[in-house]
Amino acid sequence: MKRRGARGSLLRASLPVAAAFLLFLGLALRLGASDGYHYYRAIGVGHLFADPSLLLPGQEQQKLPGLGFDGQFYFYIAQDPFLRNPLTAPALDNSLRYRRILYPLLAWALSLGHRAWLPYLLVGINVAACTAVVGAAATAARRAGRSAWLALAVAVFPGVWVSLLHDLTEPLQLALASWGVLLESAGLLLLSALAKETTAIVQLSEAVRSLAARRWSPALRNLAGLAVLAVWSLAVMRFVHAHAGNLAADFLTPPWAPVTALIEGLSNPALYFFLVPALGICVLSLVRLAWTRDRFALGAAAYSAVGLLAGITTWQDPLAEYRNTALAGVLVFMSWMGARDRLGFVVVVLMLFAGALALGAVATS
Repeated sequence: MKRRGARGSLLRASLPVAAAFLLFLGLALRLGASDGYHYYRAIGVGHLFADPSLLLPGQEQQKLPGLGFDGQFYFYIAQDPFLRNPLTAPALDNSLRYRRILYPLLAWALSLGHRAWLPYLLVGINVAACTAVVGAAATAARRAGRSAWLALAVAVFPGVWVSLLHDLTEPLQLALASWGVLLESAGLLLLSALAKETTAIVQLSEAVRSLAARRWSPALRNLAGLAVLAVWSLAVMRFVHAHAGNLAADFLTPPWAPVTALIEGLSNPALYFFLVPALGICVLSLVRLAWTRDRFALGAAAYSAVGLLAGITTWQDPLAEYRNTALAGVLVFMSWMGARDRLGFVVVVLMLFAGALALGAVATS
């Protein structure tokens, strides 16, 4: 009887995760339908960096604003993760793309040397990663004695799935970071930082939390992870000769970028519907620390602090705003499962509101 009850509980917990998977799969299929299921649109090859030899047969440069989408750089790396082709590194706009090696490296490994599989694998990995994020949220809910169906708030949140549409690294980062904090795994947090380096601030918060509690072993593991990431980042900056190379991307350019974006948004009030929830998630994640200091809340606050320091190009772009706040929102949700505080509830409402807007925009585009 106990075994049957455990199986029933597991089934009930897996149903919302399955529902989330269907949502993400539907988004992926809608994306594929836009270009005959080649999935070149998600790669977003621009006009400046792409050498023709790096493109697949029939793949063409797209008429995109600026340099094209960031997904193109992970596509180039996935073809040649060890940079044996002298054309690969110069095709990257910045060496930080190579610093985020885990996502393209995983696609390369799964492709078994078949370049033509990469457009499908880059999207498929992100569908699986988005689903894993919801799985972590559902597990946190069950551990707190709450319904796993609440995790669908995370599934709807655009910070989780918007990167799926552009072959970006954030879904894999989010999956590894959310499970890393849930399981208190320094290894998973390091892997998450190798998908996107901003997870390092969450790993640092875990190290500080462990040191404060005099838990020396987990503190040392997290500090070791940060040391590995630092060495990797410096090595990439030194040896990967992309068009540009830096450690900080566009952080602190200017330091008051969110305020600037709010002022500039006065001329386009429609942008406020996306900007204000994203900014609210960051600010409330920090304010919650006055009452709630579990490991999820600490990680969310640390990540929000970094997000608020992002440059103006991030805060002027709804896509980038939610990529920037995604991990903070997910961790606040996981914290709220146990704390059940009002500010956590407000953050979840903001996540749902932004999700409704973003899904509506996708449905009508």
